[in-house]
Amino acid sequence: MNRIKLNEIAVIGAGGFGREVRWLIERINQVNPTWNFIGFYDDAFDAENTANEWIIGSVSDLIDHNEPLSVVCAIALPTVRKCIVEQLLNNSNLTFPILMDPAAIVSDSCKVGNGCIICANAIVTTDVRIGRHVHIDRNCNVGHNVAIGEFTTLYPSAIISGNTYLGSCCEIGTNSAILQRLKIANQTRVGAGAVVTKDVEEPNYTYVGVPARKLVPR
Repeated sequence: MNRIKLNEIAVIGAGGFGREVRWLIERINQVNPTWNFIGFYDDAFDAENTANEWIIGSVSDLIDHNEPLSVVCAIALPTVRKCIVEQLLNNSNLTFPILMDPAAIVSDSCKVGNGCIICANAIVTTDVRIGRHVHIDRNCNVGHNVAIGEFTTLYPSAIISGNTYLGSCCEIGTNSAILQRLKIANQTRVGAGAVVTKDVEEPNYTYVGVPARKLVPR
């Protein structure tokens, strides 16, 4: 009887989302055995973290990793995720697979970049373009013809209406909504429950409320 050869995979970040991604990998394997999870790479040690026994090294250990390995970065903060991934891109032994939960619904007409994570019950409809290393968390809904820039994070139950453009390194909060045909600048943060009704033209600001308004530091 031939054994199925599984591809080794490691997760960067042993925090809450990292553990959820490990569970996502297990869910993929239940449907289609694909991955052999070998552990977490994490620079921080938390005595209360139940994943500690699975931490096998720090991010710096991956820079010179000399064997083939699939890696997924489960750091929710976009700017930190981008910084980590860019340190690793020169290592040709590392690959960044796309992870989709079996319960996610993603149209075949979508284009999804390397390193993306799409969680359970997310719905990504037709002709959506998703950049590299985007996180789409549980129960998110992405409408038709949306473009999402690289390293952006959609937190649980975020709704992105059709024909919307999201820049890179954005954070779209839990239960927030972005109305159709809007353009959202790079590094925009949308607070939980906010509803964005107008274009966001200035990068690196936070928007909260209904309708969403820019927070200006005092």
